[in-house]
Amino acid sequence: MDNHEMIRIIPRLEFDTPNALQNALVKSDQIMGLLKPLRSGAQAIEATDTAAYAALGAIVAEVGRIRKNQIVPLWGPLLGVVDTVRDFLKLHRQQTESECETISDICRVKMKEYERNERNAAQQEQNRLNKRREEPVVVKPNLPSIPGYRKTVNYRVTVTDPKALIKELLRAYKRTDTKRVQFLGPFVCLDVKALESYARETKDVKKFNAAIPGAVCREE
Repeated sequence: MDNHEMIRIIPRLEFDTPNALQNALVKSDQIMGLLKPLRSGAQAIEATDTAAYAALGAIVAEVGRIRKNQIVPLWGPLLGVVDTVRDFLKLHRQQTESECETISDICRVKMKEYERNERNAAQQEQNRLNKRREEPVVVKPNLPSIPGYRKTVNYRVTVTDPKALIKELLRAYKRTDTKRVQFLGPFVCLDVKALESYARETKDVKKFNAAIPGAVCREE
């Protein structure tokens, strides 16, 4: 073993005695036997006078004593062993899942940059070709389909002039433009998440920027 390699102590699912779990189950059944008449009494007694009230209180107290003096000491040590093993397994699962996310994030950042560059290049080529053609053409970015990876486009919105949107909303109110008021109303609080949701729906930066004053949308 390498001197720098960390020694891993693997917890085992072992109890103090070979029959600890079986004995605990037997004891648990005995406790259930003690609780059965207490349950019957709790169901049968009605709090109609002080004596009945006191009897119900006595049942509550007895149940509390059984829980504290028998149930907790019985299962506490056994559950402690189980918790130690479960926490150990969860820790190592989280480590591997975290490493997967880290690796994926490293790749996604680089892939997103490539996707943006390809989309920009395709748009520039499309603009160049359409200057010379009567029938417009669409140039798609060269982005191969990769099994297990779904390409997404995020639309980021930056509010550049909060007053502009409010002023436009007020103008719509003044000219009783109900549709415009209803359209701009949800954005009056300048909720960036709501603006980005609309950007995802339109999937068109120019349309978004033309429709929403005081904010700028960009593709990422």
